[in-house]
Amino acid sequence: MRLLPISQKHKARMRERLRISRDTLSAILVLLAAFVTLTADAAAQAWTPPAGVGSISVGYQRISNTGHRLTDGYLANGGFSTNMGAYVEGEYAFTDRFAVSAGLPYVFSKYTDPNPPPLPIPYLPVDQCHCWKGGWQDFGATARFNVIKSENGVFSLTPSVAIGVPSHDYNFRGEAALGRDLREFRVAIDAGQRLDPISSKLVVQGRYSYAFVEKVQNISTNHSKE
Repeated sequence: MRLLPISQKHKARMRERLRISRDTLSAILVLLAAFVTLTADAAAQAWTPPAGVGSISVGYQRISNTGHRLTDGYLANGGFSTNMGAYVEGEYAFTDRFAVSAGLPYVFSKYTDPNPPPLPIPYLPVDQCHCWKGGWQDFGATARFNVIKSENGVFSLTPSVAIGVPSHDYNFRGEAALGRDLREFRVAIDAGQRLDPISSKLVVQGRYSYAFVEKVQNISTNHSKE
């Protein structure tokens, strides 16, 4: 092994640091591109991709829970917790009108309130440790079919169906739970109109969805979103 002079060693280290920095920069650019892709997909649900086109999206979400809303509308302060999740989803268009996507989030949860949750919420061991809990959450899949699209693509109407299934038997009790551990089936319809008289890059969209959720103690939590 040949020993290098100190000056050459220093240069070699600087080159290695520069290479690592470039690798880090490349990774950041890849993540930024993934977020841009995710944003574009979210803004174009009324339109399906061209046949044979696929994409992979990566998203991140952080939620701070600052209390509990009771059935009478009263907000009970306390029981603070934090949830963070990274979501990876892939989509592929089999035809110009039919596309399928699937994804799975990895979630971290932590009980952050120094005090126990407000009664009658139990103070469980998963929360008493005030530590992060992580794991895979619910597998999701969506199928979209474009039923109406104007010849020039200015207007589009696309219904969809989706499922949500727990990836495994994870913990759903406590403030630091990974999720609800419930099966869910959703139907939705998206409508979009491109505003070409103003700008070809400007669109207006509307969406309605309804979720059929697995009952808990024979109580329905089905819900709709607009």
